Amino acid sequence: MASVVAGKWEEGAFQYATPEELTEGLRLTETPGEFELIQSIHLRERGDYCGALRRSITALEVCLEAILRIELLKKYKQEKADKELKNSKTNFPRRLKDYQKLSGRDLPEIFVKKLEEARNLRNLIVHRGHSLTYIEREQANRSVDFAKFIFDWMENDVTAQARRYKRIAQKSLGLHRNYFPAEITTDGVVVSKLF
Repeated sequence: MASVVAGKWEEGAFQYATPEELTEGLRLTETPGEFELIQSIHLRERGDYCGALRRSITALEVCLEAILRIELLKKYKQEKADKELKNSKTNFPRRLKDYQKLSGRDLPEIFVKKLEEARNLRNLIVHRGHSLTYIEREQANRSVDFAKFIFDWMENDVTAQARRYKRIAQKSLGLHRNYFPAEITTDGVVVSKLF
């Protein structure tokens, strides 16, 4: 059986990432909310549209708070910025408007409307235990795509976007299942062939 032990590749082994790529990846910092966004994409791929919708909206809320904080700190002292964030904690539309005003960036109105629809559906699921109908599953599916676009707009960093989407399918490997037989040993992680 071919396997990889501590970066030593044997014939027939599957190479998910080189040691250099792993080292480079460990140096990167994620955008606030990025982990939730990636999780939402993976949940959707597995057919969990409720979970995907909840995670995508959470990703946007986390990202918006972070970028709004940056804009507030350009204008106010720490205490005032913290107070503004606290006062708008449960008012996402206000935070979005505040961010747009402070940053001078405008999210296209169609995306503001789609975001509101997605947030309303998410609130039904979270606060009322709503189960999605067949049509609503498609709406939730599209909402994850809109959330990706809006997150990318908020993040405003094409390098981070390219990194995030470069290997999106591979990033789902092993999220909830161990697709490749692996064992952690004193020599490192040993990954074996599937068959």
